[in-house]
Amino acid sequence: MDYIQKPVDIDLFLVLIKNRFELKKEWQKSIIVDELTGAFNRKYFNQTMKQLIADFRRTGRTFSLALLDLDLFKQINDTYGHLMGDEVLQSFSELVKQSIRTEDTFCRYGGEEFALFMPNTPAAQALLVMERIQEVFAAREFEGKRESFHVTFSCGVTEVTQEAPDADTLVEEADLALYASKHNGRNQSTLYSQELLLGQRETLLNVIIVDDDPLIRRIVTTHFAAWQPGTTARVKVASYADGAIFLESDWYAPEEKYIILLDGVMPGLDGLEVLEKIRSSYPELNILVIMLTGRNNQRDIIHALQMGADDYVIKPFHLPELLTRIERLAHRFLF
Repeated sequence: MDYIQKPVDIDLFLVLIKNRFELKKEWQKSIIVDELTGAFNRKYFNQTMKQLIADFRRTGRTFSLALLDLDLFKQINDTYGHLMGDEVLQSFSELVKQSIRTEDTFCRYGGEEFALFMPNTPAAQALLVMERIQEVFAAREFEGKRESFHVTFSCGVTEVTQEAPDADTLVEEADLALYASKHNGRNQSTLYSQELLLGQRETLLNVIIVDDDPLIRRIVTTHFAAWQPGTTARVKVASYADGAIFLESDWYAPEEKYIILLDGVMPGLDGLEVLEKIRSSYPELNILVIMLTGRNNQRDIIHALQMGADDYVIKPFHLPELLTRIERLAHRFLF
């Protein structure tokens, strides 16, 4: 990094060392901190989870994990714009960071979902902390499009135990408790228990591919037929070669969830026309639409997102990446 000529000027040397340490801290921060919210990122979440579990196995020192998800956040973006959505995320993150202890670790888990590690804290005490933050955040007023609005979040809390000393189990338990909070009306925190596991309701997630290319339909259908997105959902896959045939079919049931992979360019009805009919005729809450198209013009992408698309994937696409993006979107309304 540097080259210092002997004999060393000690004053200059100390200043250089100090500057290098500051630079190293900035580099480390850029690697582990989410730029938008100032919370730690998913990489640091994984590191912290490993450290806390290793400490628990070695010393028995407990910790709690809370998963936090902003309620109906997509509606905020759709109604007030993404800049306002970013402001909400920043305000929420700032509030949580001000409300927790130095030893706690607050991370952006993905999108509008966050995670909070609370060392040396039993789950019942962690639940009280989350409920206090919920009360303050729900009272906070935001301004957008010359009107005020409020935002809430739901939360699931669990605690490391000898029966659940691994990361996957802890996240699954917190996810299940978060799902219970969402299902019971949102703006609340739920403590994980075995009763939740026994009483969980299975959700049917429909993955529908609407594309005139038979090869893409076959590849995507085969891949998603074996997909298991979580303990609270089973997957049903269907495909259509034409937008009009899809819309005329009996595809929708109010109690089910949908991810629709929609080709942007098809004979007959264009993909954007199909998207428009979906958004105008069906409730948006349970339907996610991902556009699959060869159009990579920035204006076309913005237009599709403005019309209600949740994501936009350019063909040819990498199938594992598509699955990752769908899992991220599905997590929003499955849990």
